[in-house]
Amino acid sequence: MKGNKMDKISIIVPVYNVEIFLERCINSLLKQTYKNIEIILVDDGSNDKSPLICDEYAEKDNRIKVVHLENSGVSIARNIGISIASGNYIAFVDSDDYVAEDMFNYLYEMLVNNNADISMCSYYEVKAGIITAKRDEKQTKLLEPEETLKYILKTDMGIGTVVWNKLFKAEVIKNKKFPEGVVLAEDLMFLIDVIQQAKVIVYTPAPKYYYLCRSDSACRKEYSRKYFKDLHDTNIEICKKLKLINIEMYNTAVMYMLSTNIPGIARMIESDTYDDEMLKTYQKDFRSNLRRIIQFGIPFKKKCQMLMCACS
Repeated sequence: MKGNKMDKISIIVPVYNVEIFLERCINSLLKQTYKNIEIILVDDGSNDKSPLICDEYAEKDNRIKVVHLENSGVSIARNIGISIASGNYIAFVDSDDYVAEDMFNYLYEMLVNNNADISMCSYYEVKAGIITAKRDEKQTKLLEPEETLKYILKTDMGIGTVVWNKLFKAEVIKNKKFPEGVVLAEDLMFLIDVIQQAKVIVYTPAPKYYYLCRSDSACRKEYSRKYFKDLHDTNIEICKKLKLINIEMYNTAVMYMLSTNIPGIARMIESDTYDDEMLKTYQKDFRSNLRRIIQFGIPFKKKCQMLMCACS
């Protein structure tokens, strides 16, 4: 291995009202086989026992730093974490999730052995006590930035448009920030900027992260008209950002937008805040992209869903 175990990994954990999950999360980080870590717990104005739990753990282990904020949102919490991180490498973990004991050793070795700037793994979904692997293979891939963006926009690859199953060289993200004031897809907007700073990205489909699917999480609390409008507007911004790279990336982004529109339509129809005008906006997206849907190389089932959404 080319790395140096003196390299420090900073793990940034935004915390907000997760007292029943927080200890499991922190314990999974303290049990890491890679010991040279600092854990930055950023309490985002929690009004439960989360701040107390953070402080208690900081007293027990000097690798833990705690920052207490007024409630400002996950993007600001992560940005503050980045600003005080002292590690050679930076990672993010959500405070209601947990990780395998060898996750950061695995990501670190994969990164340094391949002289990469970012390493990524797959993850498990934990839902109602059932743990399901998104992908469970062993083949490692070396990717260039554009390839990586295509991978993360393909929802069946087990990478996800998220930051919490990745390890970054600090120099790649130190001058980048999560978009503040954005309530949806802030991870993806951050990743689009960061990945373009990298030269080599390495990916393994081996799952090392445990993502807890919660019915009360921030992105599921309220399916209001504003939620659906924010989802649509954010996806349009993502398409604009990727269009600046090239038309192929734009096409991939459009397919990602339409893929997220499908569950968005289902939620809209099922919710108490059904909005016919917003539904028509979603449907217009499908109709204006019929040629792309037909020509783009996407799974047959997804293509049929998109065509049905356009015509129904």
